[in-house]
Amino acid sequence: MKQNGLFARILVLMLAMLLLTSVSLADDNTASDDGEMLIGGETVSPMTSFESFEELATAMPGVTLLAPPADALDIAFNTIDGEPLIAQIEFSWDGDLYTLRAAATDAKNSEMAGVYVDFDDEDAASELTDLTFAPGVQDFSLKADHDDGQVLASWYDQANKTSYTLYSDTAGAPEMRILFLLTEMEELFQ
Repeated sequence: MKQNGLFARILVLMLAMLLLTSVSLADDNTASDDGEMLIGGETVSPMTSFESFEELATAMPGVTLLAPPADALDIAFNTIDGEPLIAQIEFSWDGDLYTLRAAATDAKNSEMAGVYVDFDDEDAASELTDLTFAPGVQDFSLKADHDDGQVLASWYDQANKTSYTLYSDTAGAPEMRILFLLTEMEELFQ
């Protein structure tokens, strides 16, 4: 009889320790307010920072990156882990903030922008009838929210098998500003 009582106490003690361990692990593996994962109390970011455009380009083999304008300021170069691996360049230009992303894909991927806004103009590019794109550029779209000054351009470059997005939430007259910026950055247009 004493053995059953001892066995029951040991079993209760083991279950209590297991419960405390699982609660402790659950507390250590949580998401922080900025979306980074906390694992074992350590912050793990899905982003890797680079010092230069050249370092970022080296980290993204097979992706043709667009360089920010020469007069851009506050430039940050990052990759974002995932499938696909995404190159991100954040910068300010002429007083506005921009985020450019690029990834090797088989088709346009505007979701990689990470922008989930109900734009009031889902087809702002349709008003710009005189655009002529470089060979290989496909599926160019331009979305704008005129109330908030947000704009998202996305396109796919078939020749380079690269999907691009360019986003700003501070641009006034957003679609014209972003098109002007794109002409400053690369030969997207002919």
